Amino acid sequence: MKKNLILFVLIFLCKIACCQVNLNGTEDHVMIVSLGADRTFINNPAFNSWAETNYNRKIDYVASFSFDLNIVLNYADMGIDLNAGSPYINGSVYYGRRLTSMKSAVSSFLNIELGGFFAAPRFAPANYTPTPDEQGKKLELHYSAAYIGLSSRNYLNKLHFKKGKGKNAVSFNPGFNFEFGYEPWGGDWRYGYYKGSGKSAQFISNKVYNVPALGNVFFNAGISLGIGN
Repeated sequence: MKKNLILFVLIFLCKIACCQVNLNGTEDHVMIVSLGADRTFINNPAFNSWAETNYNRKIDYVASFSFDLNIVLNYADMGIDLNAGSPYINGSVYYGRRLTSMKSAVSSFLNIELGGFFAAPRFAPANYTPTPDEQGKKLELHYSAAYIGLSSRNYLNKLHFKKGKGKNAVSFNPGFNFEFGYEPWGGDWRYGYYKGSGKSAQFISNKVYNVPALGNVFFNAGISLGIGN
């Protein structure tokens, strides 16, 4: 219910904001909410070797759901994005420039990003003894790191279509995106449990040092559908 309400509010904002979502040069400012599917690729040789030695398996990966709020101001764009899957999640703020001409069949933007990369694989630190406070709790292993990156956002204007008429029309723009992320400061593993629920939930954890870090470079690729009016 909460997710549906957030989606409704975002679509409503798109409808009142400013724009045509067909980015072929008819408007100089556009706000687009894009939803889609995304896949993260990352090389984890040290972690996978550790996982196979201790648990005889590797990270199980599921394709992620993607959300993007993109504001286009003539030749520049900016926004926020989130790729949420299992076990990887990453989100960022970005700013970039248009690469293609205003009348191009594909509107492409190259962006610089700053964000956070998170992972929650279903493993436990080897030979870890839970503290008295952790006894009987559902313990989880979490990884977090800050990253900088480059991304390419592309909207297929030739496949743009509308539903409805006049001011009540809703526009749809298919697209695809690529993202390259680098974690220059590395990341940390923490092991613990959640206390409370909902917005008040707090992850009570201890830093662990005997789990190898994940790869510090990752790549995302995905498809999406932009929604606006």
